[in-house]
Amino acid sequence: MLWNGLQLRGYSLRATDGALGEVKDFLFDDRNWAVRYAVVDTGRWLPGRKVLIAPHSFGRPDGNRREIPASLSSQMVRDSPPIESDQPVSRQMEEKLRRWYGWAPFFGGHNYGFPAGYPPGVVPWADDLPPEQAAEQSPHLRSMEALKHYTVIARDGEAGFIMEFLIEDEGWVVPYVAVDNGGWITGKTRIIPVGWVSDVRWADKELSVTVGIRQITGSPEYDSAKRTREDYERG
Repeated sequence: MLWNGLQLRGYSLRATDGALGEVKDFLFDDRNWAVRYAVVDTGRWLPGRKVLIAPHSFGRPDGNRREIPASLSSQMVRDSPPIESDQPVSRQMEEKLRRWYGWAPFFGGHNYGFPAGYPPGVVPWADDLPPEQAAEQSPHLRSMEALKHYTVIARDGEAGFIMEFLIEDEGWVVPYVAVDNGGWITGKTRIIPVGWVSDVRWADKELSVTVGIRQITGSPEYDSAKRTREDYERG
């Protein structure tokens, strides 16, 4: 099922024995568009602390209760390695988290599929760095919140800006980006596949795609009632 990633912010992440906190953001890898972590504010439960939780442990979000179930105990999260929420996530920190929570090893790859024998939700770790670079930040780990309103650059000019990211809860991948092309012909919010994305540039706050403006404006219109890829493929 498809979910609006930015609207999932504010959902409660619920452990097996109580609420863990509020989802504030999602971090994804811009090479395979797999969600790697939810950034969770633990609030008064662990004052002043945020934690990173991989979707390996997530169940399907509950839109009525505005919560995401997780197969973790609150004690496991309490004792997890601390993170600095305002610092880049390093490979060293990712390895500490993986070992602590017992997440399966990550695998390379740029497709949405997962290796045989590993369940959906075990997110790929593409192109591991050598050990001597393990403490460096992961250059392809992106914040959905930070990318909102980035300008979308088509082959023939500016085509609008990022409005939303659609997350598929089977595997926790991002198959589509919603682009507001206001001021361009129809002024609609269009859904484009992430396969069209060629580059994300932090410095310029731009996302480049391999198609022209006309192809973007001819893409399906974003509709919150459409909850699967098939809904958009059927038109």
